[in-house]
Amino acid sequence: MRFLVVFLLMLSCVFDSKGAIIDPAIPAPSLVPTPSNFRYEENNGSLRIMWNWYPNDGVITLPPKLPPPAELFSVPREGNYKYSIDVEIAELSNNNIYSMLSNDYRLLGSTISNSYLYNMAVFSAVKFRVRAKRTDTFTDSSVYSAYLYSPLINRQVKLSAPSISPDGGNVIPTDNIIITNAQQAVMKYALIPLESDCSSVNNWLTYVAPLSINSSRQLCVFATKIGSLSSDIKEAVYTVSSPANTKQIIFIHTDLLGSPVAESQGEQ
Repeated sequence: MRFLVVFLLMLSCVFDSKGAIIDPAIPAPSLVPTPSNFRYEENNGSLRIMWNWYPNDGVITLPPKLPPPAELFSVPREGNYKYSIDVEIAELSNNNIYSMLSNDYRLLGSTISNSYLYNMAVFSAVKFRVRAKRTDTFTDSSVYSAYLYSPLINRQVKLSAPSISPDGGNVIPTDNIIITNAQQAVMKYALIPLESDCSSVNNWLTYVAPLSINSSRQLCVFATKIGSLSSDIKEAVYTVSSPANTKQIIFIHTDLLGSPVAESQGEQ
């Protein structure tokens, strides 16, 4: 009876070419290793995605030699293989979320580098997946690795510069200078001497109410918001005149006796 049990167990096993038992619960190693360590960086609206896959100064090299299946090849032929990375993307546009909800990936292209540059000018959020491909140049057949998936990457939109009213020119100390931005951003400002440069400002103030100035100054403003790129700095130059130096309108008329009388604007 013991011999029968052992015999039945042996019939249920799978053996390799050397007679060792192969556990069917453990998947066989892939001929093409999967990329790892996905990462990315954003620069002026472009997104560079990166990963690790047999790196050698950023260029993919051949992996260690692995024997091909005996039923397909009589001898290993690593010299007849070429390798690349397929880069695929799922995009979430500002007006259409269907592609992201359906997890619909499309092929962006293939590369032999460990990075890929993508322009995010249209889409507000994206996901990537990459996989390695080994192509047999003799048969033109390809074998793929498993996918390496990226997290959801939200695009950092650059804010537009704030609007300033009045946008420079002559003002008096009682005039209000109003700063606005349509993107519900926080607006930062600084009042600096005319000969100074906005790019050198270190101490920015948060705009909360209309401004007034008592001397000729330069106003520097920009918009900022969490999750977005800050706007460019906008500048406005103001020349301040005191009320005593402003031009007066003179009214000349005659009194009841016919004598000329001169009055300035504001007099009763």
